[in-house]
Amino acid sequence: MNREIEEKVMPQLLLLKRENDIQNILSDNPAIAASGQVLNHRMVGVMMRAHIYGESHPENATQAAITNWRGILEQYQASGEVSRLSQHQAEALQLSDEELYNLFTEVNTYFAGNSDSYIQGEIHANINDQYGYNWQDKNEARQTPKKGRTLESLRENGVTVSVPRSFALTVKNAYETDAQNPLLYVFKDEKIFLVNKFPHSKGNYLTHDIVDHFWIYDKLDRLGILTRYEDFLQRIGNPQITDIFKREGELVATVGHEWRASHHPVAQFPQIVDFERIIRIFQKGKNMHGLSSNQRAALEILRSKDPQSIEAIRFGAVYSGILTVLLKQRRKYGYILDLDQNYDPKGVLPLIEPEHLALVVETTNMLSSNQEEVESVIFGAESIVEDYLEHIAKGENPLALAVRISDLENFDSKNTCLSEKKVNILRQNPYYSAYLN
Repeated sequence: MNREIEEKVMPQLLLLKRENDIQNILSDNPAIAASGQVLNHRMVGVMMRAHIYGESHPENATQAAITNWRGILEQYQASGEVSRLSQHQAEALQLSDEELYNLFTEVNTYFAGNSDSYIQGEIHANINDQYGYNWQDKNEARQTPKKGRTLESLRENGVTVSVPRSFALTVKNAYETDAQNPLLYVFKDEKIFLVNKFPHSKGNYLTHDIVDHFWIYDKLDRLGILTRYEDFLQRIGNPQITDIFKREGELVATVGHEWRASHHPVAQFPQIVDFERIIRIFQKGKNMHGLSSNQRAALEILRSKDPQSIEAIRFGAVYSGILTVLLKQRRKYGYILDLDQNYDPKGVLPLIEPEHLALVVETTNMLSSNQEEVESVIFGAESIVEDYLEHIAKGENPLALAVRISDLENFDSKNTCLSEKKVNILRQNPYYSAYLN
């Protein structure tokens, strides 16, 4: 990250770090933790604004926090959307005054113990860390294909998955506790997997890596969509030919994760950018400077949809989820750079970038139009991993998995050791691994 870019983005990085810290404080409440990314973002905003207000009006700050928290629910009641809230969301918005007072007190305590200069010191440490922002920036621009992590090499060798022997007893004990509960669910949040030799991967990341990264990139390439977006992909370092798992690879892969998550009601409402606003983004671009051919194609897709349909809701849910993920990614790994033809940074990629939005629309449409196929691929991916885990649980020492496209698209559960009950659980819950991640 060069000095000019660092100075430009530092205020936003400071804000993102504070928002994340406050999010962690609020998430100690189970209802808030289960309320979804977008509503959590609003709740964090209420607490931060109340704290800032309290710097000049300390006697009124707590009441401001409570009143504005209540205002979120009142807004949904006034718009007639309150019925769209999940049970957890409704519970979080109706916390007692005492609960809100305690949360706001924790927020103020956090601010008192963490000055701006202290937070900036943490950010600078991230910038200069071994695999920090500077490393990520160099990795984005680097055009040397990374072995085992390009689309071409993954097509040849597959996504490799293994579990170190040190976790074999843990897997065995979980299986003996309940042989019918999918082990993939048990280890959903446990960092026991190696994926393409990278350690400490959670169970829920496996579906993301196999389906959202590998299969979706492959599908988009076979449909010619990646070719049409070559100019945009060049601006972000060509992840498809260098490393589809790197920071910039998430600009495509996160579409898959958020599309899967959008089948859960908590991800469908509320939204940062809904269906109608996505259309307005393209229309504004058309009026100001015209649209690229990809953006025109995306706008036509949107115009062909019924604005009241679940498919239209899904576009907003997916894009809103992506925006929250990109903000988190900026905090953890730094801003994605916007590269010139020589792979030198022109600046940072805007959060809302029309060409990326067009790719999001086309990818979302591809997934929704092929939902049965996507569900079959998810079922195959998760069943293959589950079968591997069962072999470990039974005391065997199987070779590392190598999951290829043909394995996903030609999967037959009869070729596994899985019980019919477990097969049915996996088949009937294709979106489980994307829930609240």
